[in-house]
Amino acid sequence: MTVEPIGIITIILGVLILRKGPGLGIVVLLCSFLLGAAAAVKLPALGGSSIAPAYVILLFYVASILRMPDSLAHVVRLFGVREAGFWLLCYAVYGALGALFLPRVFAGEAFVFSLQRLSAGGDSAITLTPLAFGTGNITQTVYLLADVVCFAAVAAHVRMRGFSAVATAVLFAGSAHFLLGVLDSVDHSFAAGEMLTFIRNANYAILAEGDVGGIRRTIGAFTEASAFGGVALPFFAFTSELYFRGIRPWLTGLVALCSLLAVIASLSSSALVGLAIYAGFIFVRGSALMLVGASTARLSSAVVALPSVLLVAALVLALKPDAAFWIDDVADQLFLDKLESDSGIERASWNEYGWDAFFDTSMLGAGVGSIRTSSYLVAILANTGLPGLVLVGVFLALLCIGHNSTRRPRVTAGMERAAVFACFACLLPAMLVGSSVVFGLLFSTLAGLAVATGQDRFPHQSRTEPRAFTVPSRLSRPDPAATGAA
Repeated sequence: MTVEPIGIITIILGVLILRKGPGLGIVVLLCSFLLGAAAAVKLPALGGSSIAPAYVILLFYVASILRMPDSLAHVVRLFGVREAGFWLLCYAVYGALGALFLPRVFAGEAFVFSLQRLSAGGDSAITLTPLAFGTGNITQTVYLLADVVCFAAVAAHVRMRGFSAVATAVLFAGSAHFLLGVLDSVDHSFAAGEMLTFIRNANYAILAEGDVGGIRRTIGAFTEASAFGGVALPFFAFTSELYFRGIRPWLTGLVALCSLLAVIASLSSSALVGLAIYAGFIFVRGSALMLVGASTARLSSAVVALPSVLLVAALVLALKPDAAFWIDDVADQLFLDKLESDSGIERASWNEYGWDAFFDTSMLGAGVGSIRTSSYLVAILANTGLPGLVLVGVFLALLCIGHNSTRRPRVTAGMERAAVFACFACLLPAMLVGSSVVFGLLFSTLAGLAVATGQDRFPHQSRTEPRAFTVPSRLSRPDPAATGAA
C-alpha cells in the first residue's frame, strides 16, 4: 500500500473531522467527490488499484456520526422493512454474496468484458475473457457497500442535526465543482495542464484534450468530460428545484446556473441527453402544476421560458446559416458520429455480451464487478440479474413515494423532493454509459438526504416535527413571495 501526498492531506482532514464533527465532515466529503482523478492510496497488491480520497474521508465522516448520541438507533430505523434503506441493503448483500460465489459457479459459462490489470503500476485494459473471479469483484463490492454506509451516515446526520448542514454542503460542493471546471479551462489554456497534476495522480487515463466543434471539453478534476458533466447534472437538479420552491432563491438560483453551465461546458453526450430529459421533465411537471393552479411563480416562468428560448434559438439559426452548420456539425460529433466510432461500437459490444451473460447465468447475474457494460440497466442485469433489478426497482420506488411530504413543513418537503430529483438526475447519464452497478457516493448522499425525515411510520415522531428540523437557518428560509409547489 502506498500513501500519496494527497492521501496525507486527506488523513489530516479526516482527523479534523473527528475533532470538529460531522458538520465539517459532510462539507469535506462532498467536495472530495469532485476529485475523480485523484488517488489517496494505491494498492499494488490489487494490480495498482487506487483508493479515491472520498472513500478515506467517508471513514472519518462515519466515525464522527457514530460518536453522536443515539446515532445507531437512527441508523437501525433506516433499515426497517418498509424503508428504502432496507432494499438498498438487500441489494448490497446480494451483490456481495454474488461477487463471492457467482463468478465461481458460472466460471467459463460466458465470455464477458472485464477490467484486467496488466501490471502492478496500474496499467489496465477492458478485455473479452471467460467469466472468472477477479480483483474487480472485490473492489466493486467494497464500493457498493460504501454506498450503503454513506447513505446511512448522511440520513442519520440529517435526522439528528437537520437539513441545513447537509443542504448547505451540497450547494458549496456544486459551486466548487463549477470553479474546478473554470480552473481546468484556465490551466489548459495557460499552464499546459500542470496546475491540476497534483490531483490527477490516480492510475487512470486522463482525457483532457478532447474537443467538439473546436471547443475543448471541460473535465474539471475528473478523468473525462462525461464524468464532469454527469456530476454537474444532479447539482443542477437539486439547486434548481430549491430555486423553483423559493428556498433561498438568490443562492440556489446562482448555483443552479453555474451547474447548468458546467453541464454544457462538458460537451458530454450522456450529460447533455440527461439534461434534455430533465428539462423535459421540468416542462411537463410545471405545465401540469400550472393547469391545477399549484405551480410556483418561478416554475411557471421556467415553463414559459423554455419554449421561448428554443424559438428564439431557432430564429437565430435561421438567420445565421454558418451558426446552423456549426450546430449541425457539433450534433453529429456528439451523437451520430459517436455511435459509429470505434468507441461507440466497442461500448455496444459490451452491452451485447452483458445481455448474453444475463441469460447464460440463468438470470442470476455474474456477480458484482464481473462484467463491464455501457448502460447502468444492462450492468444491473449482467452482474446481479433479476434479483438485483427487483431490489433496485423497489428501492427507487420507495425513494420516490416512501414519505408523505404533505405532513412536513414546506421547506423540509422541498429539500426532500429536490434530493429525490437529483438522485434520478444522477441515473440519467448512467443509463447511457454506466459501466458498473455502483450507485456512487454522490447518489448515496442525495438518497440519504431524500429519506432523512421519511419517519411518519415511527410513533414517537409522528406527532411532532423533530426539533432539529424546526431550527431556522438562512439557507432554509423560504421566499415570502413564493407559493407552495407539489
